Amino acid sequence: MVRIDPSVKKIIFIELKEFGNKELFNNKNTRNNKGKNIENQLSLYGNFISKNKDDILEYYKDLFEVKKKLELLSPETLKIDLDDYMVAEKPLLIIAGCTQKWIDNNAEDINNRIESFALGCLYFGEPNKNSNITVKGKNRRLFKRI
Repeated sequence: MVRIDPSVKKIIFIELKEFGNKELFNNKNTRNNKGKNIENQLSLYGNFISKNKDDILEYYKDLFEVKKKLELLSPETLKIDLDDYMVAEKPLLIIAGCTQKWIDNNAEDINNRIESFALGCLYFGEPNKNSNITVKGKNRRLFKRI
């Protein structure tokens, strides 16, 4: 997923996981899990974004132009000028389907493990319930200013 964020003028890549995803708990690079942990995944994702940020920005500029010509953009999106934008070099992790108990038991560990690989982590409960990523709350943590 990608968010074109007008509040910070950045293109932000989002890694979405369901709360039960085993990659959230495999925190060791062992032969058994073959490096399939969230830290490794976010690190690889961030490295790819960093290496290709200029090409990514050009791609989205071209995509916007095509969608404008095809009249596929909303009125709000038409106001966006990607010439003023940058690409965030780290992804944002969103974990969905969480109960508050699960968040209370797991968020601190996950946040500590991914802090150097992600912009932050947002935890959401039931689908379609308070899933606005721009709303601040106790279950949403940005590690540093986007």
